[in-house]
Amino acid sequence: MVITGTNSSKKKNQGTRERIYPVGMSDDGLLCYATELPNIRCECDAFQVTVKDLADKRVLWEKEVEGLHRGNFWVYRDAILLTTTGDDHHIRLLNRFTGKQQNQTPLNSTPKWVLVWDDQLHVYTEKGPLLFSLESSFFRAP
Repeated sequence: MVITGTNSSKKKNQGTRERIYPVGMSDDGLLCYATELPNIRCECDAFQVTVKDLADKRVLWEKEVEGLHRGNFWVYRDAILLTTTGDDHHIRLLNRFTGKQQNQTPLNSTPKWVLVWDDQLHVYTEKGPLLFSLESSFFRAP
């Protein structure tokens, strides 16, 4: 799902359409979403990942991530899973409360989509499917 909206921070008559991708919502009311940013430094996608507390409507943290693969993010327990593309094919694990990167692991090629199912992370890449157990130490907070 993609939500579009007008960026009101731009000067009047210079508004741009933003592409907002919902990432997920936790049981305790934290909403995570990614906003596509124009990236003039490279030809890759750049996103601002934001976590907002819906109870008091405050932003807990925001972080710019380059190379984030559009739509390939997932909230799982206390983490946000992201896949990156370009020269840097990785799964990254961010703490959903702070935005701090907890871990990352390389992928064999460009990720196309991800799915969390039955405590497993399914990643389909250009070279085929990969499967990761979400019970492994990689996905546990340090």
